Amino acid sequence: MFLRYEDIIARTEKLLNQQQLELNKQLSSTKLIATILLIIPLLLAVLLLIFSRVFLKRAIVKPIAGVLQATSEISAGNLSHRAPEEGAAELSAVSKAINDMADKLATSQETLVRTEKQAAQGLLVPMLAHNIRNPLASIRATAQIMQDPADDAETREYLTGIINTVDRLERWTGALLAYLLPLKPQPNHSHIKDIVEGALAPLQQKIKSKSIQLSLPNWPKNTAVYTDQHLLEQVIYNLLLNAIDASNKSGSIDIMLTMTAREFTLQLLDRAGGMPFKPDPSAMSAPTTKRFGTGLGIPFAFKVCDVLGGELKFDARPDGGTVISIILPKFLELAT
Repeated sequence: MFLRYEDIIARTEKLLNQQQLELNKQLSSTKLIATILLIIPLLLAVLLLIFSRVFLKRAIVKPIAGVLQATSEISAGNLSHRAPEEGAAELSAVSKAINDMADKLATSQETLVRTEKQAAQGLLVPMLAHNIRNPLASIRATAQIMQDPADDAETREYLTGIINTVDRLERWTGALLAYLLPLKPQPNHSHIKDIVEGALAPLQQKIKSKSIQLSLPNWPKNTAVYTDQHLLEQVIYNLLLNAIDASNKSGSIDIMLTMTAREFTLQLLDRAGGMPFKPDPSAMSAPTTKRFGTGLGIPFAFKVCDVLGGELKFDARPDGGTVISIILPKFLELAT
């Protein structure tokens, strides 16, 4: 019995030792898991802190700094500055509202400047027109008095040319005055060839002085149009004058004409340095590189082409220069 009892005790002790070893292993595993579970929240807390800092900087701090910078720039008069529309939805909405306000302020400023320019022109142009018309009347009267049937043909031609040029300048002066008011075209039956030649007549001396090579189109048999001859003539004159002034000595200017059943396209092509600015159809005046330029020629041309039912386009030539396209209906229909 004692031997059997000792054997049972020994096996029990061995079983307890095995259980102790398993419990030690489980304890070690539990300690490891507990350590890992303790480290993971700490790591998550650190990552959350870093992410929160980055998120706050990108979504709140940086957009707020951009909004403050935009308000400072806009209040200082820099209406072209824009707030960055980024960050939180609320800050992005604030930035968008500030940008919309800047756009409206810029539009209001442009309108105010345009109104002031128009008011200044309204005071200046009539005075200039009056001072121009008086000498023109004297020149015309003198040329008429000097006309004598006994003069040779060349003298009579020169005097007739003076009278025709004075009449043309008188019409153009009236058109310049009409620029300040809504234009009312007075169409008549004419020929596009006669209109172009009428615009070229006062420019012949300038063309010769710069040795400009002028290329005219092969005029079709029928160039009849029903439009305001005097307004269109002045537009072509102003645009050709710009092309001549921009061209180098011995440069070239090409005039091309395309006619369809309903409209015609007159193109003026030069080999100058190109347009230094993008013409704006809605502007009251355009930038000018001329010493005594007024900047009214291109806006006037836009306005005339609009009232004549067409459009005016400015394009750059691939090999240098500018292409001006005047696209108008052959027969102007006036609104009743």
